Amino acid sequence: MMQKDSQYPEILQDLKAHILITVKNESIANDVAEKIAHISSENIRKSWGGMMVYIPKGKAYELNSRDQKIWDDFTGSNHHQVCKKYDISLQWLYKVIAIQRRADLEERQADVFAG
Repeated sequence: MMQKDSQYPEILQDLKAHILITVKNESIANDVAEKIAHISSENIRKSWGGMMVYIPKGKAYELNSRDQKIWDDFTGSNHHQVCKKYDISLQWLYKVIAIQRRADLEERQADVFAG
């Protein structure tokens, strides 16, 4: 079990705990997982110690990730299933599909002209 050092800052203990859970979920041995978690939290402490750090919630990242999943799931004939799965309206689905279609086209066209 990960030891708690009363002198180790609480936020770093929390970070270490989150890293440990993540690493253990990847089926890594406990002693190795604890070492990775500690080294990772120490790297953060050494790099950012004393700084006022703002950690964004990443809503745009989450939405972009969700929109990519919607695009991947959409077949052209499963509008209602996709809307239900992602709890979005049909109008919102059309908007997401239009944006993703445009991005996909731009990406494919960029590949044609690259190199």
